[in-house]
Amino acid sequence: MQTPLARRICGKYRYFALCGGIFVAACSESKTAQPSTPKCASNCNQALCTASFSGNTSDLLTLGDDCGALGVAPDAGAEGAYLLSFHGSSNQIPSADVSIYLGAAPSPGMFSAQSVSSWSVVATSSKNTGCEFVAGESSVPAGNFTLTLSSLALSSADANGGGSAHGTLNATLYLHAPPSTDCGAGELENAVIVF
Repeated sequence: MQTPLARRICGKYRYFALCGGIFVAACSESKTAQPSTPKCASNCNQALCTASFSGNTSDLLTLGDDCGALGVAPDAGAEGAYLLSFHGSSNQIPSADVSIYLGAAPSPGMFSAQSVSSWSVVATSSKNTGCEFVAGESSVPAGNFTLTLSSLALSSADANGGGSAHGTLNATLYLHAPPSTDCGAGELENAVIVF
């Protein structure tokens, strides 16, 4: 039987049990651990497949059912290469798109803006037409990101996709505003994506 404090802690941090198994023993009502392979579909834990934005604007986006799916990079060549991408929307962020090139043979671990050849994050703001938060290897300023892949399930990188991934992405984006347009206070936007 869980105490009221344990129920609050476990309810708040239950999604960690899906990713790392850390709280399974502490938060489980039974002695049997539940298997956990999170997939972001209609039955997915709501804490997964979300993007939290803060800085110039604040919002929480629920990502699409294919969140964490690996695709094929358009210029993959004969061997194929994996691409991690996300899309989401909300009232404050009408559109958010992330694309990170993982290469031909990715493995779980850390990735960053310095370790991948191609990446981009673009989020539109509802504050005014043309206001965007942007980061990527071809953006100025480039922004930054760290990606921690906790697990990968790779399949052949072909037109049918390339498997799935789970982890956390932290990105710093810069505000790009059209001339004489009020896009709100602050030039930085932080995004945290849990998938």
